[in-house]
Amino acid sequence: MGFLSLKKKNSGSMLSNLRTDISLSRSPHRLLCTDCEKLNISREKFHALQAGQSPALASVAHKVVSPIPLNSCHRLNKRLKRNGSCRLCKLVYESIIAASRQPVDENTECFLAWVMDGRHSEVVDRRDRYDTLSRRIRITWNKPQSETSSNAKEPTELFLLYDPNQDLFSYQVENSSLPINETLAIPRDYSKEIYTRIRRWIWETDRDHESTHLKAFHDVVSETWFCVLDVREMKLTHLPKKDNGEPEPYVALSYVWGMHDSTGHETNASNIMGRIRKFNIKLLDLPLTIQDAIQLVRGLGVRYIWIDSLCISQGSLLSWRLNAESMHLIFGNAYFTICAADGDSKTGLRAIKADNPKTRDTPLRAKIKPDLDVITSRSPESIIEASKWIERGWTFQEHLLSPRCLVFAGGRLFFQCRTSNCDDAGIQWFSDWSQSPLRTLADLKERPMWFYTTCVELYTGRNLTRPEDILRAFNGVSRLIEDHMHVPFFFGLPSSHFDFALLWRPKSGKERRPAKVDEDAEFPSRSWSGWQQPKQPQVGTSIRYPPDMLKAGVDLHTWLVKHTWIVWYIRDKKGNLEPLWQGDKAYIERTRDVDERWKGYMGGWNPHIDEPKNDVSAYGQRDHYISNKIELHRTEFKHTLPTNAFGVRISRKRNAPYQPLLQFWTWKREFYIYRNNANPKPGHDLVRLDILDKNRDWCGTVVTDKQWTDERLNDPLRDSFCEFIALSDAKKFAPNECIDDSWNRYIPKNLEDLDWDLFNVMLIEYKPDRFVWDRKGLGKVLRAAFEPLDESRWAEIALG
Repeated sequence: MGFLSLKKKNSGSMLSNLRTDISLSRSPHRLLCTDCEKLNISREKFHALQAGQSPALASVAHKVVSPIPLNSCHRLNKRLKRNGSCRLCKLVYESIIAASRQPVDENTECFLAWVMDGRHSEVVDRRDRYDTLSRRIRITWNKPQSETSSNAKEPTELFLLYDPNQDLFSYQVENSSLPINETLAIPRDYSKEIYTRIRRWIWETDRDHESTHLKAFHDVVSETWFCVLDVREMKLTHLPKKDNGEPEPYVALSYVWGMHDSTGHETNASNIMGRIRKFNIKLLDLPLTIQDAIQLVRGLGVRYIWIDSLCISQGSLLSWRLNAESMHLIFGNAYFTICAADGDSKTGLRAIKADNPKTRDTPLRAKIKPDLDVITSRSPESIIEASKWIERGWTFQEHLLSPRCLVFAGGRLFFQCRTSNCDDAGIQWFSDWSQSPLRTLADLKERPMWFYTTCVELYTGRNLTRPEDILRAFNGVSRLIEDHMHVPFFFGLPSSHFDFALLWRPKSGKERRPAKVDEDAEFPSRSWSGWQQPKQPQVGTSIRYPPDMLKAGVDLHTWLVKHTWIVWYIRDKKGNLEPLWQGDKAYIERTRDVDERWKGYMGGWNPHIDEPKNDVSAYGQRDHYISNKIELHRTEFKHTLPTNAFGVRISRKRNAPYQPLLQFWTWKREFYIYRNNANPKPGHDLVRLDILDKNRDWCGTVVTDKQWTDERLNDPLRDSFCEFIALSDAKKFAPNECIDDSWNRYIPKNLEDLDWDLFNVMLIEYKPDRFVWDRKGLGKVLRAAFEPLDESRWAEIALG
């Protein structure tokens, strides 16, 4: 039971040789082989739920139509003589070859399974309601053994779906002597109807999307440095306003410049004045992607478009900074954004071309029953994720912040907004869309920190032509959260959840991002923005946050209030210290709708105005370690710096910009680090080291870079004694943080019985030339190893 295997094609059979017109067998009424007929696929089985119906009814409907489970697997390249004319076998076989660009071998196996897809609509009477829940068949296969890890992006998944457009196509199945197209590449002559489809999609979604931050955007439009391209008169101009005072609609373009950033078409100081005059920008002088975008905008009746290479004066740092700081407004208020993910600036928008060639992402279609047409297609996100466009740093927020996007990728077109995800074949992809950056915005209101961590994990690891733009290219996301929660960000970390924001982990080895002296850009070691890939300054360090603190049911707010104790201070531009967190009424008001579990520090007291409260810090932390019984200072500082050598002054007001330096009090302790080859490897060029106390007893683990570890442990002039600071409480060791063989009952508990017996710790290293410590690793240590928790181990730290 399941999909039947087919005979192996010529090893050179690739997409270029893909047959999409195959003659029907001599028995035109027999469309499927015996094995595929046993699957009993019908139109009804693809329709699981009508709008507003409950999922429970969908299960009943599933049982009523009794679809046969498609959980069997079969090897490909079998039974060609017996099943050579089966349309389903051929459709799946050729779809796999087209998608993978690899000839199947004798070990290739194919798996089929029914899956559900639908959009969550609302909660009624404590029950989830869904719109248009449907079924589709998920097709997966194993890669040929000859493939290497370099093909990691090659797809191994397709979907077989009901064709919603089948009534638009006619077939001559009976009583015909003409060859019949069994497998068709769709859509056919799509370029003729692209404008109609786009207009309809925009019209259908128009009422659901409003501009954001209108006052701030009106201010930007009024600025003399902001301009758009008039596609009718081919000149740069300010964005005009309508009679009602609203700005005219404009489109934004998100694209990849290419290997050579400059092609001579850019606006700069020498040509910007000429480009203000009509028709002084020649369409054919522009890269193909920009040409196509302009032609598309013209065809849709929109007059203005914003394109960075034309609307920002290249070479002007001031023009660049002003536009970069307003990216969230530029893309957030665009009528829609064109995302050119087919290639770079020379590739064009392939889906609007009349001669658009078939690609591995072109959907294939077949009639497998007289009343049933099906499509095989990769999901939109899998196609987009395979593009170079998704690897660029700036495109992340351009995609995320845009209300609506036309994404051109893989020779296809996808319509994405914050409520829907549709492809050019008319298929809705709700389950796939749930992982799209656009979809994450739905969680900003109730789960802002989940939204933040999701964005950071999607953004870090991308490429930037200018490595110093690591924070600028994320500025729109930061501004979005800042405006929503009324909290400032400091070097990419939100102040309202700062103790948690520090707990990021790298996915692979990293090196410090050097300071850009001419731009006064320095990035702290405590932030993900302060690190980059070794020997690849244009690639950031891909990071993740601890999943055990983000999963359902975890109360992040309670952890911040009850299991943290540090009162963080930051140096302002004059070198004075300011409290990092200054919760006020605006923050409390704006977080009323936030799920209680995801809220940050709450109120507390102002250390400069209010009298200190017993066991409550300025962050609202209710301390179970620090009380009046132990006099441990948290707001009195003595550590000075070369630039502020004559004392420490605490400021009473915000005085941005800020220096990349934190100052605070916490417990500091020295431990030995030890390389244990039995520890699971945490990532490429990373090592997990054992932490040993002064008696050489195991008490925790820490993850750090392999290069730093090798240098430290192999240096005959330095021992393995390192400094650690306690950051916050940790509930347990994760399975990969402590293997059973390491557990030595340092405290009289079994490993699985640990419950808030740990500290999250940071491995730090002192830099005498700067009078600060740098982060070198992150781990967990048993709290007992830090004891006694008294003033003897309470230290003032300046963390860079």
